[in-house]
Amino acid sequence: MIAPMLLLAAACVPVLHSPPGSQTDEPWSAPENTWPLSEPPDDLVGQGLDVGEIAPEFRLLDQYGQEVSLWQFYGMIIVLDVSTMWCRPCQELAEGAQAIADDYRDDDVMYITLLAQDLGSDVPDQAELQEWSDEFELYEPILADESGYSYQVVPDNAFPGVVLIDRDMSVSDRIQPATDDTIRAAIDDTL
Repeated sequence: MIAPMLLLAAACVPVLHSPPGSQTDEPWSAPENTWPLSEPPDDLVGQGLDVGEIAPEFRLLDQYGQEVSLWQFYGMIIVLDVSTMWCRPCQELAEGAQAIADDYRDDDVMYITLLAQDLGSDVPDQAELQEWSDEFELYEPILADESGYSYQVVPDNAFPGVVLIDRDMSVSDRIQPATDDTIRAAIDDTL
Protein backbone atom coordinates (compact mmCIF):
# COMPACT_ATOMS: atom_id res chain seq x y z
CA MET A 1 0.00 0.00 0.00
CA ILE A 2 1.25 3.49 -0.78
CA ALA A 3 1.75 5.33 2.46
CA PRO A 4 0.34 8.86 2.31
CA MET A 5 2.86 11.52 3.17
CA LEU A 6 1.78 14.69 4.88
CA LEU A 7 3.12 17.65 2.97
CA LEU A 8 2.54 21.30 3.61
CA ALA A 9 3.29 22.38 0.06
CA ALA A 10 0.88 22.27 -2.87
CA ALA A 11 3.45 20.36 -4.94
CA CYS A 12 6.33 17.98 -4.40
CA VAL A 13 9.97 18.53 -5.32
CA PRO A 14 11.78 15.41 -6.60
CA VAL A 15 15.34 14.20 -6.47
CA LEU A 16 16.32 14.87 -10.08
CA HIS A 17 18.54 12.16 -11.50
CA SER A 18 17.26 11.41 -15.00
CA PRO A 19 18.50 13.27 -18.08
CA PRO A 20 15.85 14.71 -20.41
CA GLY A 21 14.63 12.24 -23.05
CA SER A 22 15.34 12.68 -26.71
CA GLN A 23 13.25 11.97 -29.77
CA THR A 24 14.45 9.63 -32.48
CA ASP A 25 14.55 10.52 -36.19
CA GLU A 26 13.20 7.10 -37.20
CA PRO A 27 9.72 6.94 -38.80
CA TRP A 28 6.90 6.34 -36.32
CA SER A 29 5.69 2.76 -36.02
CA ALA A 30 2.75 1.46 -34.02
CA PRO A 31 3.52 -0.35 -30.77
CA GLU A 32 1.76 -3.59 -29.94
CA ASN A 33 -0.54 -2.98 -26.98
CA THR A 34 -4.21 -3.02 -26.02
CA TRP A 35 -4.72 0.77 -25.83
CA PRO A 36 -6.48 2.80 -28.54
CA LEU A 37 -4.31 3.26 -31.60
CA SER A 38 -4.40 5.92 -34.28
CA GLU A 39 -1.47 6.51 -36.58
CA PRO A 40 -0.16 10.09 -36.58
CA PRO A 41 0.59 11.88 -39.86
CA ASP A 42 4.02 11.18 -41.38
CA ASP A 43 5.03 14.83 -41.16
CA LEU A 44 4.36 15.17 -37.39
CA VAL A 45 7.47 16.50 -35.63
CA GLY A 46 7.78 16.97 -31.89
CA GLN A 47 8.77 20.48 -30.82
CA GLY A 48 8.41 20.82 -27.07
CA LEU A 49 5.97 21.11 -24.24
CA ASP A 50 5.12 24.79 -24.21
CA VAL A 51 1.57 25.77 -25.12
CA GLY A 52 1.17 25.64 -28.91
CA GLU A 53 4.08 23.24 -29.50
CA ILE A 54 3.76 19.66 -30.75
CA ALA A 55 4.47 17.27 -27.87
CA PRO A 56 7.55 15.11 -28.46
CA GLU A 57 7.01 11.38 -28.93
CA PHE A 58 7.93 8.91 -26.19
CA ARG A 59 7.76 5.14 -25.85
CA LEU A 60 7.51 3.79 -22.34
CA LEU A 61 6.30 0.63 -20.61
CA ASP A 62 2.92 0.53 -18.87
CA GLN A 63 1.63 -1.37 -15.83
CA TYR A 64 1.08 -4.45 -18.03
CA GLY A 65 4.58 -4.45 -19.51
CA GLN A 66 3.35 -3.14 -22.89
CA GLU A 67 5.21 -0.47 -24.84
CA VAL A 68 3.05 2.65 -25.21
CA SER A 69 3.63 5.53 -27.62
CA LEU A 70 2.29 8.99 -26.85
CA TRP A 71 1.61 9.52 -30.53
CA GLN A 72 -0.59 6.42 -30.80
CA PHE A 73 -3.31 8.59 -29.23
CA TYR A 74 -3.23 11.10 -32.11
CA GLY A 75 -6.78 12.38 -32.66
CA MET A 76 -7.62 12.17 -28.96
CA ILE A 77 -7.35 14.78 -26.22
CA ILE A 78 -4.64 13.63 -23.80
CA VAL A 79 -4.39 14.49 -20.13
CA LEU A 80 -0.73 13.82 -19.31
CA ASP A 81 -0.40 13.63 -15.53
CA VAL A 82 3.24 13.57 -14.41
CA SER A 83 3.49 12.34 -10.83
CA THR A 84 5.71 10.53 -8.37
CA MET A 85 4.66 7.75 -6.04
CA TRP A 86 5.96 9.51 -2.91
CA CYS A 87 4.14 12.80 -3.54
CA ARG A 88 0.93 13.29 -1.52
CA PRO A 89 -0.60 15.84 -3.96
CA CYS A 90 0.12 13.31 -6.75
CA GLN A 91 -1.69 10.63 -4.78
CA GLU A 92 -4.65 12.96 -4.24
CA LEU A 93 -4.80 13.66 -7.98
CA ALA A 94 -4.71 9.92 -8.72
CA GLU A 95 -7.78 9.39 -6.52
CA GLY A 96 -9.99 11.17 -9.09
CA ALA A 97 -8.16 10.25 -12.30
CA GLN A 98 -10.32 7.26 -13.27
CA ALA A 99 -13.51 9.30 -12.78
CA ILE A 100 -12.15 11.93 -15.18
CA ALA A 101 -11.22 9.23 -17.71
CA ASP A 102 -14.65 7.62 -17.42
CA ASP A 103 -16.58 10.90 -17.62
CA TYR A 104 -14.78 12.00 -20.81
CA ARG A 105 -14.34 8.63 -22.54
CA ASP A 106 -17.10 9.36 -25.09
CA ASP A 107 -15.28 12.60 -25.98
CA ASP A 108 -12.10 10.64 -26.88
CA VAL A 109 -10.11 11.85 -23.89
CA MET A 110 -7.18 9.65 -22.76
CA TYR A 111 -5.81 10.06 -19.22
CA ILE A 112 -2.16 8.98 -19.03
CA THR A 113 -0.16 8.89 -15.81
CA LEU A 114 3.59 9.19 -16.19
CA LEU A 115 5.32 8.16 -12.96
CA ALA A 116 8.78 9.69 -12.68
CA GLN A 117 9.81 8.19 -9.34
CA ASP A 118 8.84 5.47 -6.91
CA LEU A 119 8.89 5.78 -3.10
CA GLY A 120 12.71 5.65 -3.15
CA SER A 121 13.06 8.27 -5.93
CA ASP A 122 14.00 5.62 -8.51
CA VAL A 123 12.21 4.86 -11.78
CA PRO A 124 9.18 2.68 -10.92
CA ASP A 125 9.20 -0.93 -12.06
CA GLN A 126 6.19 -2.77 -13.48
CA ALA A 127 5.10 -4.07 -10.06
CA GLU A 128 5.05 -0.51 -8.70
CA LEU A 129 3.03 0.70 -11.68
CA GLN A 130 0.53 -2.08 -11.00
CA GLU A 131 0.50 -1.11 -7.31
CA TRP A 132 -0.41 2.48 -8.31
CA SER A 133 -3.16 1.11 -10.58
CA ASP A 134 -4.55 -1.11 -7.81
CA GLU A 135 -4.26 1.48 -5.03
CA PHE A 136 -6.15 4.17 -6.95
CA GLU A 137 -8.34 1.87 -9.09
CA LEU A 138 -6.83 3.54 -12.14
CA TYR A 139 -7.06 1.44 -15.30
CA GLU A 140 -5.73 3.93 -17.85
CA PRO A 141 -2.10 3.82 -19.03
CA ILE A 142 0.36 4.23 -16.16
CA LEU A 143 3.89 4.55 -17.49
CA ALA A 144 7.35 4.36 -15.94
CA ASP A 145 9.48 7.26 -17.08
CA GLU A 146 12.72 5.49 -17.94
CA SER A 147 13.72 8.27 -20.37
CA GLY A 148 13.37 11.36 -18.20
CA TYR A 149 10.51 12.73 -20.35
CA SER A 150 8.69 13.88 -17.22
CA TYR A 151 11.36 16.46 -16.47
CA GLN A 152 10.47 18.16 -19.75
CA VAL A 153 6.82 18.27 -18.69
CA VAL A 154 7.65 19.53 -15.18
CA PRO A 155 10.79 21.63 -15.72
CA ASP A 156 10.38 23.41 -12.38
CA ASN A 157 10.60 20.03 -10.62
CA ALA A 158 7.26 20.46 -8.81
CA PHE A 159 4.90 17.50 -8.98
CA PRO A 160 2.22 16.86 -9.97
CA GLY A 161 2.42 18.49 -13.35
CA VAL A 162 -0.34 18.16 -15.92
CA VAL A 163 -0.39 19.15 -19.56
CA LEU A 164 -3.35 18.89 -21.90
CA ILE A 165 -2.51 17.77 -25.42
CA ASP A 166 -5.01 18.48 -28.19
CA ARG A 167 -6.11 16.09 -30.93
CA ASP A 168 -3.29 17.24 -33.24
CA MET A 169 -0.62 16.61 -30.52
CA SER A 170 -0.22 20.31 -29.74
CA VAL A 171 0.01 21.30 -26.10
CA SER A 172 -3.15 23.29 -25.38
CA ASP A 173 -2.70 23.91 -21.63
CA ARG A 174 -0.28 23.52 -18.74
CA ILE A 175 -2.69 23.01 -15.86
CA GLN A 176 -1.65 24.70 -12.62
CA PRO A 177 -2.66 23.97 -10.00
CA ALA A 178 -3.45 20.42 -11.04
CA THR A 179 -6.74 19.41 -9.43
CA ASP A 180 -9.77 17.46 -10.60
CA ASP A 181 -11.64 20.74 -11.13
CA THR A 182 -8.86 22.49 -13.09
CA ILE A 183 -8.32 19.41 -15.28
CA ARG A 184 -12.04 19.13 -16.02
CA ALA A 185 -12.24 22.86 -16.83
CA ALA A 186 -9.27 22.58 -19.21
CA ILE A 187 -10.83 19.58 -20.97
CA ASP A 188 -14.16 21.41 -21.28
CA ASP A 189 -12.39 24.44 -22.77
CA THR A 190 -10.64 22.19 -25.32
CA LEU A 191 -13.77 20.28 -26.36
